[in-house]
Amino acid sequence: MDSRHSAPAPIAGARDTRSPGQARKVCIFSHFDRDSIVRRYVFPYVEAIAACGFEILFVSTADRVSPEDRDRLRALGAKVHKRENKGLDFGSWQYGMHRLVNLDEVDQLLLANDSVFGPLFDLKLMFDRMDRTNADFWGVTDSYEGKWHLQSYFLCFDKAVLRSSVFREFFRKDFHALPKRQVISQGEIALSQELILAGFTGMASCPYGALTPGRFDRVRNPTQHYWDELIEKCRCPFVKLLLLRENPNGVENLDRWREVIARETDYDITLIEDYLAAFGEARRKPSPLAAVSLYLNRLPYVTRLALRAAIKACTHPQGTVLALEQYLATDPGRLPPHPGSRPTVAYCDLDSAEAGADPGPVAARQGQLPADRKRRRA
Repeated sequence: MDSRHSAPAPIAGARDTRSPGQARKVCIFSHFDRDSIVRRYVFPYVEAIAACGFEILFVSTADRVSPEDRDRLRALGAKVHKRENKGLDFGSWQYGMHRLVNLDEVDQLLLANDSVFGPLFDLKLMFDRMDRTNADFWGVTDSYEGKWHLQSYFLCFDKAVLRSSVFREFFRKDFHALPKRQVISQGEIALSQELILAGFTGMASCPYGALTPGRFDRVRNPTQHYWDELIEKCRCPFVKLLLLRENPNGVENLDRWREVIARETDYDITLIEDYLAAFGEARRKPSPLAAVSLYLNRLPYVTRLALRAAIKACTHPQGTVLALEQYLATDPGRLPPHPGSRPTVAYCDLDSAEAGADPGPVAARQGQLPADRKRRRA
């Protein structure tokens, strides 16, 4: 076996400070920054996770982490580790599992990253609610793009999953060798699918089924297109950096983000504004190439498939047609999954959970959206 994927003894940093009988909860937090800075918004996020009882292993792929940032993170109880920038978040999580902690000693594992602002709401409330469900693994949001999966910016696993062969084998993949698009398909999507097929129950705290049906013409990425509902209706504790920084899908109501966050939460908006001052705030309108793609996405599904096939058949080595094909092929979610995708997913009755009852899954659905969420077809 490749030594990079073996599981050597944990190195310094995975200390266990539990009192006797207390469950051990560990968070592997993936960090990257182009300027080798731990941005202001990261510190309250790490602090909130620590307040929920997690040991934090902060794994950075930035070129360096300054002594000042290390000291601030250590003051929050985090152990800071540096690794090579390969494999994206899944590479960092894999590194943490194989080098920093023994999973046999962990009762709950949280995988998180710095791709979101938050928490906008108290994380303890979300953990308390989800701990009362029968979920073996859960996340904040789920998606039906590709196949059903929990979105990987925040994933929590109980010890039954952590001790399973399917979970251990999954994190022996060579994520370092995969291009970004394959890390998404073989990482984020595959993880949920493989656990579901192994018989585990996955749930979302803010499920797609709770969002307004018919608002869009097809399945959309909820953290992009439903960002406002997630905050206002579902009390989602996070908003994506990518959305506010680039608005890659041309979401039209994004100019409301300050109003919505200020009205619905107590989150310090200056944390977001400082970040956007460094990286630039999203345009209200997408780039011309993205606008063409957005228009194509409004066409009937079969028409889009035919168009993509025609573009693939184009032999022009240069030009707009080839550029458009490359854009569609490399940007996840530009063309929808085949309607025949059949995921398995359990939905959580959050109202019952809030009331203190055992919510359990409302329904276990084999390969279909809820009745009011089916994709519209021509």
